[in-house]
Amino acid sequence: MLLRSVPGIGTTTAALLAASIGDIARFAAPEAPVASIGTDPRVSQSGVSVHGEGGIPTRGHNPLRGMLFQAAFIIQNP
Repeated sequence: MLLRSVPGIGTTTAALLAASIGDIARFAAPEAPVASIGTDPRVSQSGVSVHGEGGIPTRGHNPLRGMLFQAAFIIQNP
């Protein structure tokens, strides 16, 4: 499976990712799968003042987002 070639992605994460996304052709834009999982950063600002740094939103697929976080953490801290 091509997903397993990504560093930090194992069998379980690859299977959950493939099952969540399903048919990739159903998304109209390349950004859509990222947004559906909930890993797209959001900036919180109003007018000319910035109220805070961007962060990962809490919407989307929580278990998958957590697994992707763990995969990224494994890569940074082997």
